Amino acid sequence: MLKYITPIIHLDDDDEMALRFDNFMYGLILGCIEQLPSFKKAKSQLCDLATLLTRKASIPQVSAKMALIKEINTDAFWATNDILAFEMVRKELRDLIKFLDGGMNREPIITRLTDPIIAQSEGEQLEKAYDYEAYHEKVNRYVNEHEDTLAIHQPLGDLLRPLREGVTALCRALQGA
Repeated sequence: MLKYITPIIHLDDDDEMALRFDNFMYGLILGCIEQLPSFKKAKSQLCDLATLLTRKASIPQVSAKMALIKEINTDAFWATNDILAFEMVRKELRDLIKFLDGGMNREPIITRLTDPIIAQSEGEQLEKAYDYEAYHEKVNRYVNEHEDTLAIHQPLGDLLRPLREGVTALCRALQGA
């Protein structure tokens, strides 16, 4: 899959509108393949994009692709549901999307959040947020109670193995001396 599908997707492009169009077309192709309900909406959106591009016929790059742009709005184009045709449309039109109005000139979305003051006090000592000693005790108690389970026994064994090997080596050294 990585060998065949990954080279199709280009992320080294700086044109955000072209990348968005690629993503849209990949969604349309996926919707066609899996017969998703989203395919109908994507079809309508692609037809709308084609209609908007026909209004930009005075731009040489757009007029060069006008036959394909007009074909998108035909029933014959959609009757085949050919994913290779959709991929060709993606490749041919991705560089034309930048000519559409409303691309990068969108109005910024401004969100104003307010945080009401519920209570106010000054000079009071704050309580400790969490008692970590109690947590440490709970963890130790849990580990001791469940040390015979594999989930606890194996990690403990891995942690204690170097210690055991060191003690064993020391005992052997003392026996040999």
